[in-house]
Amino acid sequence: MFGSVGGLLLTLINIFILVLIVRAIFSWFPGMLYSQAGRIIVMATEWYLAPIRRVIPPAGGLDISFLVGIIILLVLAILLFPIDVALRRLIFRLEDLPAWRTAMQRTPVPAVPAEATVKRLRDRVEGVRAMRAAQPRPPKKPPEDPTGDLLARRRRH
Repeated sequence: MFGSVGGLLLTLINIFILVLIVRAIFSWFPGMLYSQAGRIIVMATEWYLAPIRRVIPPAGGLDISFLVGIIILLVLAILLFPIDVALRRLIFRLEDLPAWRTAMQRTPVPAVPAEATVKRLRDRVEGVRAMRAAQPRPPKKPPEDPTGDLLARRRRH
C-alpha cells in the first residue's frame, strides 16, 4: 500500500475519514468531546471542518460538516486512485527491462490464404456430418396426448 506517494495519500485519507467518523460518534455523547481522547480528535479534525462549517452552517442544530468533509475526501480518493495505479505501472526495475523488451517484440505470423481456411472449415463440417450420420438415431415417439389421459382418469371415477 505504501509503494508510492499516491498509495500513502490514499492511506492517510482513509485514516482521516476514520478519525472524522470517530468525532461524529463522540459528538453524540457530549462528555466524550471533553475527555483526553475527545480533545485530541477535535484538534486533529477542527482545521478541516471549520472552513466547511463557514460555507455550510449547521441547519436546525444538525452539523452536516462531517458528512460533507467525508464526501470531499472520498472524491479526492477516487481521483487519486487511478493516478496511483498509473504510477505503479510505470515504475519497474532494471532487471525487468529484458522481459519488457521480449514482451514488446512483435513476431510476424505467416499469412494463411483464405482458400486454405475455407477448405479446413469444409473438411471439419464434413467430418462432423459423417460422424453424426454413423450414429444410430433413436426412433421418434409420438407426442403424448394429455387430454386422452385426463379423459381416461375421469372414466375410471
